[in-house]
Amino acid sequence: TSTGGESNARFLVQKISTWKGRYERVFALTDTALVNIDPSNWKVTNNWPFDEAVKDFNPSVAADTEFSVVVREGRKNNVLKFACEDRTALLCALQRAMCNAKEHHERKFMGIKFTRQHTRKDCTLEAHPAALKYYERDGTFISEIRYDHITSLQPVSDEGSSFVIHSVGRPRMFATPDRNEFLSGLAKHLTKLGLGNVVSTEAISTGEYRAQRLRYGNENHAKLAEFEVLKRTHRYPTPINRKLIVTETALVERDAT
Repeated sequence: TSTGGESNARFLVQKISTWKGRYERVFALTDTALVNIDPSNWKVTNNWPFDEAVKDFNPSVAADTEFSVVVREGRKNNVLKFACEDRTALLCALQRAMCNAKEHHERKFMGIKFTRQHTRKDCTLEAHPAALKYYERDGTFISEIRYDHITSLQPVSDEGSSFVIHSVGRPRMFATPDRNEFLSGLAKHLTKLGLGNVVSTEAISTGEYRAQRLRYGNENHAKLAEFEVLKRTHRYPTPINRKLIVTETALVERDAT
């Protein structure tokens, strides 16, 4: 059955009903709507447009897999309860889809991104509801850090404007004169996605960050294979040389030099 558009993501969920108990559904996220599908026959049971019907969502604080979605049906808002083993990924995808479907603006902060060599690069930071985004000062988009990839968010103890984000195990340092306000915005979005536990009040020092960054990708695991490759990225006008190394635990990208 047609979902009314190509699905950008699908998740197997359980609908939690006070009178029917729990039963399976598939959430399909299209560009314009949240579509509810019965997996027993693949028929669409609900089609909720983001701009009209999907009003809000909230993670449950009592159960790590449960969440609710507020949808407009007729003249009233209904709170529908669901559960999903991949709740974090689902809520992040839902937040992104809702933001893309509706005009959305967030304050941008003057900031600095620290490179691997700890040099400072001017940038603009945005605590977007779906990701931490950073731009060139002229507004050109550079990259983003998805909230569902963040495992830790810490202020830096000896740099009053700096903070460190661990994303997929990789530490990254940024700075902004309005650190407290920016971190508050990040914490609000992370909590909305059920990720409030990654926000740490324990500060990290610059030395600790540099040690962690140096160790990243240099764990002593047996090398299984190594390849010289070209990497294409919007950050460089032409492909750049890289090494891809296959270890027992990870695929590691390194500078070719």
